[in-house]
Amino acid sequence: MIARNPYAKRREIEPGKLLIFFLAGNPGAEIREKLMNIKTDPEELKFDGREFYIYFPNGMGQAKMSWTTIERALKTPATGRNWNSVTKMFEMAEKLKAAE
Repeated sequence: MIARNPYAKRREIEPGKLLIFFLAGNPGAEIREKLMNIKTDPEELKFDGREFYIYFPNGMGQAKMSWTTIERALKTPATGRNWNSVTKMFEMAEKLKAAE
């Protein structure tokens, strides 16, 4: 999931403003299309498998798009983490694996 980050090559992306939502199930093509058609500017949405990436360039506190709207549209439970948290957890897992 870290290697597949669709924003990885964009240097202007601030890690604390990039959230990844881990979906409990695959929402399906129809729901993905519906979500991608919601006007979200300036927020950016991208799917990759069961991960849903949202970049909030102005921060989550200034978001024009509500998480409630996203949850209703997805029709599957999800939990989200910002990019800093995701990479920190990955580093912790790597250290544990190396210590075995």
